[in-house]
Amino acid sequence: SDTKKKEEEEEEEESVTTLKSSHQEIIDFYCTAYKEQEGISYVVSEGDGKMVKNVLKQMSTQEIKSLFKWYLQRSDFRKFPAIKTALSSHFINLYRQEEKDDE
Repeated sequence: SDTKKKEEEEEEEESVTTLKSSHQEIIDFYCTAYKEQEGISYVVSEGDGKMVKNVLKQMSTQEIKSLFKWYLQRSDFRKFPAIKTALSSHFINLYRQEEKDDE
């Protein structure tokens, strides 16, 4: 029925809006933390945006923020200060391993 279809479309729009705001929230969080730590603004690349979008399908906003806090303290950050590097499977797995070891 039309009513059911309309409800499904509204739900879909809602999740897209939530995803967009989470996406922006994560990028803003990194940019703020970066500026506080480095004293300069972070330049967001297209690759960063795509990576955040992909990772949001697997991790919560809170988990990603925790990962960023962890990453910003690492020596790897000095060499590779990009969002897309912090969100690479290598660093996500390393982060999760260290979190597990801390439990």
